[in-house]
Amino acid sequence: MKRFLALSLLFGSAFGYVQESKTLRVLFVGNSYTYYNNLPEVVAGLAASAGVKMEVRMVARGGATLQQTWELDVVRQVLHDGKWDYVVLQEHSQLGTSYLDGSQMLNEPDAFWESVRTYDAEIKRIHAKTILYLTWARKGQPSQQAALNYAYMTIAQELKLTVAPVGMAWARVREIEPSIVLHMPDGSHPTQLGSYLAACVIADTLLGKRLADLPDRLVGHPINPSERVDMSHTTDIINLPPDRGEFLERVAGEVHQRVADAGGYLAVTKPAAIPARSGLPAGHRPAPKDLNGLWRGRMMFYTWPSTMELRLIASDRDHCAGQFSVASDSGDHKLAGPIDSCRVTDTGIAFLVRDYRGLTMSESYWAHFTGDALVGWVEFRGFTRAAHMSGSWELRKEH
Repeated sequence: MKRFLALSLLFGSAFGYVQESKTLRVLFVGNSYTYYNNLPEVVAGLAASAGVKMEVRMVARGGATLQQTWELDVVRQVLHDGKWDYVVLQEHSQLGTSYLDGSQMLNEPDAFWESVRTYDAEIKRIHAKTILYLTWARKGQPSQQAALNYAYMTIAQELKLTVAPVGMAWARVREIEPSIVLHMPDGSHPTQLGSYLAACVIADTLLGKRLADLPDRLVGHPINPSERVDMSHTTDIINLPPDRGEFLERVAGEVHQRVADAGGYLAVTKPAAIPARSGLPAGHRPAPKDLNGLWRGRMMFYTWPSTMELRLIASDRDHCAGQFSVASDSGDHKLAGPIDSCRVTDTGIAFLVRDYRGLTMSESYWAHFTGDALVGWVEFRGFTRAAHMSGSWELRKEH
């Protein structure tokens, strides 16, 4: 019979087990994939059921990349204050923010790799070990798992790090028992079943063995709306049907063993690059009279379908100015303002739209003039390499 474990009896006010000798200290750094269902406490509970005392803490911010979390002073302070044995790193589920024509895509791994190098160098300085928490593909995009495996396994081999193959276990469950619901309705975040599976894999990885007879009910501290552990009360953070818990425990152990038997790293194939934007049609330099007036059409850039308007004034053959606006089809979103640095090119026009929040970033627009249309692209890059958006637009002149 499986055991029930009340973590509230084991955890002290420092969000960890009461200090005793030989306590394993583990820091988790990530985002909502880490704090949903209080994953660190679940891992500690599973370890406790195997007779291992574990003190855990997390630094997690919703939607954050590892680079963004690194920029928070608290993570470096916690790293140096905790005397950690292990630090578990979890990157953004899409390896950053990458959108093409309004659809989110898995980012290239370069920024993720650079973040891991930064963290691991600091983790080595405090004499701890890095564990990479390999995440899962989103529900509607299962093919992304191969690219995630490649991203994590590649940097792990470079730095000789340990991988907790959570996403591989998720993929296996989805393959052999698709009735088990691991994703929340948003198709991204974990249900209790999903967090339990992740915790089983991470616990097996931390302890270096397949755990068995794990509890399927854990009482611990919930996460409040501010993304913090609520130490004021306890609740069921895991409560599964016994057959489900046993099945997930078994799959986690099998995947962990498979990776361990391969020396810690599975052979992975480099995925195809992120699809590049399509080429623009041939264009030519427009005359001022060609540009002057109101242009209107469709834009595929934001996550909501939208109409774009551009009122242009060309002062001479090389310079232009104007007003830009974009509105969602639903009417819920609207942005408007002047365009900047507008110039006429040999193939059309180019200009900037300043960030509506008053930040120093801009959206870069350029288009080819075909004689009756402006067909173009827009690109936005955030403060970090992990944030990138691009999209298309096509406008025709109103008469």
